[in-house]
Formats: sequence, C-alpha cells, structure tokens
Amino acid sequence: MALMTPEEFEKSLKDIKPRVFMNGKRVENVLTNRNTRTVVEANKASYEWALDPKYKDIMTCYSPLIKDTVNRYTHVSTSIDELVKKAQ
Repeated sequence: MALMTPEEFEKSLKDIKPRVFMNGKRVENVLTNRNTRTVVEANKASYEWALDPKYKDIMTCYSPLIKDTVNRYTHVSTSIDELVKKAQ
C-alpha cells in the first residue's frame, strides 16, 4: 500500500501493536497513552496532507523500493533535495 489515509495509519498502529518505551516503561497502547497520542495525531495530519492535492509536491514522492507514490514523511531520502522537501 502506497499512500494511506489517516484512518488507515491509525488502524495499522492498532494492528501491529508497536513496542514503545518512555522513561524506561513500556507504553501498552500508543493510541490511548496521553503522551504518544499527540505524536499519533501529528502523524495522522501528515497522512491527510499527503492526500491533499495542494500539498502533493511537498508531502509525497516516488519510492523506487515499491515503485509507487509514498508519504514523504516515511520515505527514505536519497538526495539533498528530498531532505529539503521533507524539512518543509
């Protein structure tokens, strides 16, 4: 899957149950923990912007790994130009 919706991103976190630790303690659920929830919401915004045509050039790029368009935030940058766009 190339571009996910914010809802698909959140569902993927629910499905994979990432192992996250904060201050040496395991976070049981990143979706319900008050500290990690803010990070989830910020990431969901990046997925929403990637689907918005006016942000397409900044928020998406082509991935030769999967031969499809991906969210720039999750893309492995391979050039200075890609790093600059990711920082925008």
